[in-house]
Amino acid sequence: CGTVQTLAPGVAEIKRVYVSPTARGSGVGRAIMEQLIADCRAMGGVAILAKITSDNTGGLAFYSRMGFADWQVWPADHVRASGEVVDRIVKRFDL
Repeated sequence: CGTVQTLAPGVAEIKRVYVSPTARGSGVGRAIMEQLIADCRAMGGVAILAKITSDNTGGLAFYSRMGFADWQVWPADHVRASGEVVDRIVKRFDL
């Protein structure tokens, strides 16, 4: 599954892309992301942002493979249920 939220005119944020562990590596994630990108283009978007926790190496690699570039680091921006605080990396995709 995947969702997009409009942040400002022309700018959207990927809120979530999730693929069940049994389907990972099958191309499902890429297909979801390609559809989200196409949807953003169709809505007249100019950029898509994605926020990924700095320790999510799989997520960071996935967005990089999809053409998203590192844009900003938000230090200590995410607090886990355990109380652990982690940075978030914001990646950007220009349409």
